[in-house]
Amino acid sequence: MTTKVTAPGKKSLQTSLEIGKAVKAYYANIKEAKEKGVPVIWSYGLIPREIFNALDAPAIYLEHLPVVIGTKQLSGHYIQIAEEEGFSRDVCAFHRCFLGCAVAKDREPYLEKFFAPPDIIVATNLPCMSESKSFLYVADHYGIPYHFVDAPINTWGSEIPDYAVEYYVDQLQGAIDFLVEHGFNYNRDKLKESVRLSKRLVELWNGIDGYRKAVPSPMSSVDGFTACYPLVSLAGTQLGVTLYENLLEELKQKVERKEGVLDNEKLRLMWFGVPPVYNMGLLNYVEKYDAVVVKSMVEYIGSIRSFYYGH
Repeated sequence: MTTKVTAPGKKSLQTSLEIGKAVKAYYANIKEAKEKGVPVIWSYGLIPREIFNALDAPAIYLEHLPVVIGTKQLSGHYIQIAEEEGFSRDVCAFHRCFLGCAVAKDREPYLEKFFAPPDIIVATNLPCMSESKSFLYVADHYGIPYHFVDAPINTWGSEIPDYAVEYYVDQLQGAIDFLVEHGFNYNRDKLKESVRLSKRLVELWNGIDGYRKAVPSPMSSVDGFTACYPLVSLAGTQLGVTLYENLLEELKQKVERKEGVLDNEKLRLMWFGVPPVYNMGLLNYVEKYDAVVVKSMVEYIGSIRSFYYGH
């Protein structure tokens, strides 16, 4: 077995540490906007982040919040609250968790760092059936307006017909119009710039993936899981691009030095499904057996944008 093992659940790249700080700063900015009277949006599903950038709209992406508190073993408490409210265990655990966060009378101090009550909801039916219904409970609980984006199910493969694209464009325009009606200012030039930055973000991510093919792998599973955050919440921002430029350069240097997670890498693994973030140490447990997890399903989900911008 190897003698070089990353500490359980610990990041080993400098850029991963910077991304962790960016997560905390992102939520701190949302709470600050809330205190200044700016409406906070809760966004469900795969709504393009560039829309919110074009509106200068502070948005919490609900699927990320359970991950954040899950790393501190807090998610089970809020899942229990949702179940006490009548939600079945068959409902997606992510959704049960943030539903519990939404209605909890008392929240742990750690959650309070990231939590801001919603003023507006923008929801969608992507990517799952649970997505299309869970937001209704929150909207009713807070008595707030919501808008639903109906995304057509792709039954055509890669050759999506024009009428389906036009329909989805109309749905996204409807979301923009809805937010303008509720006080946000839409700037089309900002949207174009945000899309440009997203394309750059994806290009950098593809380059990062290219370096991760090197043997030995220059990036641990914990770093990889952390690194997909900009794809989820910082798309279309200069900060996201800067973080990935730094990460790309850091990996490039490690590959050139032939410096990997393990000195004696014997096996490469992919983690299917959502990793058990309640115990981050499990992500790199296999390193003691000369194995390294080089990719997780969450990173593939986050990089769906790669396909979108590539076509």
